[in-house]
Amino acid sequence: MADIKDLWGKIRLQLLADEEMTKFIDEKLQYMFSAFECGDNDGGRTAAWAIYNAINKLR
Repeated sequence: MADIKDLWGKIRLQLLADEEMTKFIDEKLQYMFSAFECGDNDGGRTAAWAIYNAINKLR
């Protein structure tokens, strides 16, 4: 998870112009980490897919 946080820190700097997307991904990442730590694997995967789909739209 540290790798994901490090990578997001680098990507986030490039997305500062898109404040809405940055906020969405920040919130989903926090939820994903929390869900996995609490054993809510379904919730964590759902958040991960939401992040993936959002990033995929940026391509």
